[in-house]
Amino acid sequence: MDIVMIPGFWLDGDSWSEVAEPLRAAGHTVHALTLPGLESVNADRTDISLRDHVDAVVAVVDTLPPGVVLVGHSGGGAIAHAVVDARPDAIARVVYVDSGPLGDGMVIN
Repeated sequence: MDIVMIPGFWLDGDSWSEVAEPLRAAGHTVHALTLPGLESVNADRTDISLRDHVDAVVAVVDTLPPGVVLVGHSGGGAIAHAVVDARPDAIARVVYVDSGPLGDGMVIN
């Protein structure tokens, strides 16, 4: 099973390392993402938007077979929710960690 892990605000893919290793050991393929603009503390985030983050996750989902599990932590939950909306047939389920989907008209932070 492909598991796409979306980190929360200001975190990178390495933040999932303690969770990703047992999942890999159980036979899953883990994609612990680092979102655009979060590659380093010095990365230029001037023009990075929520749409850029959603598009980056959609791009990964598009490379995988249907049945993807999305995991979103904190602000990553809103990104996961948008990805499900963009690719409903590709996603098997979503796990929200300290997060949840945003209601209509709500903002990410």
